[in-house]
Amino acid sequence: MKKIISMLFLVIAVSGSVYATNNYMLSKPLNAVLENDARNIGIDINSHYEKYVVPSVLVIDIKSVDDNKSPADVFRFLLQYSNRIQEMDFDHVWLSSNGVKKFMLKGDYFKKLGVEYEYQNPIVTIQLKFLQKVLDRFFVKISPSPVTVGISL
Repeated sequence: MKKIISMLFLVIAVSGSVYATNNYMLSKPLNAVLENDARNIGIDINSHYEKYVVPSVLVIDIKSVDDNKSPADVFRFLLQYSNRIQEMDFDHVWLSSNGVKKFMLKGDYFKKLGVEYEYQNPIVTIQLKFLQKVLDRFFVKISPSPVTVGISL
């Protein structure tokens, strides 16, 4: 019986530390971005390490976006969040929707977006830089069938 209680305590302790780490390192900055810009109201996004335990991989998961929000609003949030956590290093960043991985972004490029957010015009970032990276295969589409990437603004 003591072994079962010890194992249960260990599982709870490990689970709690995983949750606390993800919350402190990723969710707190994300929530600060959502709360500090009123234009982000209506965007429901969360972030965590891949499988909650792989700190070299960030997962940004879009849960829902209100109908009155545009793709530009979501992209602005992505820039703001990358700026907020720009001191963190990732091998890559997954962009997902409701838990389904859609795109992978190289970690160094995600970091660059955050650094440049301070001084770069977001329109320039979207039109000249980000879309060019899509065309240059900086994004890797993970789908069994070919899909045309289109971003409307």
